[in-house]
Amino acid sequence: MFGLNTNNPDSLIIPVLFNCIIVSISLFLFYRISLLLLADKTSALVATLIYGSLVNSNIYIRHILPYDTALCLMLYLVYYVLKRRREAVINRKDYALVGALSALLIAIYPGFYMAPFLAFALLIQWDAPLTFVKEKLDCFVAYAIGGSAVLSFFELLSRAGGKSYLLSSFHLAHTIDQGSYEEGYSFLFKYLAQVEGILGVVLIIMFSIYFVLFVRNLISYKLKFLAMSSDLDILVFTALGFFLLHATATFFLHKMVFYGRLTHHFIPFMVIAAVYGVKHLLSNKLGDYAMASVGVLAVVSFAVFFFSYQKVEYPFDLLYSRYSNNYAGEQFSYFNEIGASPGLKYDMPQPRWATTKSPASLKQDTTALVNFAFLFPIRVIPGPNPLLNKRNKVLYSAPHFINFKPYQFEGYNIQERELLQKAQYKYQIVTE
Repeated sequence: MFGLNTNNPDSLIIPVLFNCIIVSISLFLFYRISLLLLADKTSALVATLIYGSLVNSNIYIRHILPYDTALCLMLYLVYYVLKRRREAVINRKDYALVGALSALLIAIYPGFYMAPFLAFALLIQWDAPLTFVKEKLDCFVAYAIGGSAVLSFFELLSRAGGKSYLLSSFHLAHTIDQGSYEEGYSFLFKYLAQVEGILGVVLIIMFSIYFVLFVRNLISYKLKFLAMSSDLDILVFTALGFFLLHATATFFLHKMVFYGRLTHHFIPFMVIAAVYGVKHLLSNKLGDYAMASVGVLAVVSFAVFFFSYQKVEYPFDLLYSRYSNNYAGEQFSYFNEIGASPGLKYDMPQPRWATTKSPASLKQDTTALVNFAFLFPIRVIPGPNPLLNKRNKVLYSAPHFINFKPYQFEGYNIQERELLQKAQYKYQIVTE
């Protein structure tokens, strides 16, 4: 696009700009959802400030991954149904649209499997659900047709390429259990405490206040809980159900694990519920002070993340900034301190423009790139690097991006995270 070489880091500007737009839209939708659920502008603004300041809300912007796009669509689905509920005008077209967008969301990123059920839970009238389904049977048929139309479109596209989209969708990725089964129920809270820091701990405490109120209502209303509940309670009830389902499949069945990216679709509702709990518990004046304090904490937390993130270096960018005008990729040898790694190896970036030829190879056979890879798996702390002897010279050394805590919650188990924190891997460019 625009003549940029897709194997050059500058080409990432285009998808990153797209992700920035998507995340901005998500923040706006989150604010509108908060306003509908909390019915208070100040509370909605504080909730949005907290959510926008979280590492989890920002860490994926740089990467060409579908998580933020799927999350944006999930927030739109929830907002759309909430808004139509308040207008009391949900019709067959609305059901068809929700069905189509739900299928599209799953096609974008199947990991957010909970999202369609959030919108679906809001569509049901829980005081008499079976009667409601019978009366609205034509609407549920429209919902199914909308979803089927999207899936059929993707099936036809894949069939043109000789594959079946629907059949391949039943096969789980081999990385779905790349982590710790014992963290099924604790992963989310560990992530918030260790990645988000003080703000994450405060968020857990705030959500605990809401959860006490939630459980009290659940005990009081029993089977009538959903019929008597607010929209926020219905959303939290649905999200909690899927969280427990995923945690159980992890802890007991060993079928999957949690990653940082899989907490992405739970956290928005946790934030809104947390703000609701504090506002409900405290008086107006105390509540205002609490909200102001948390807002300040959110800004400080984001500033800490922002400045820490500026220090993170990525191998592709590092190679491009140092060698793009002088060397060709084939002249380097690679060495990983963890040994052979099936992870990505970062080759020399190509020139910025697609029509520009790569520079000619120079005789630099003794130059080695150390740890220029996605380091996985981590089994032991490495011993002394054999390349670092008196004859060799270290041209460059910098901390590896995997030392940045959020990345350690993406596919590493408990033991591997501990080893990563002890090892503190570095990129090194070594030459004789």
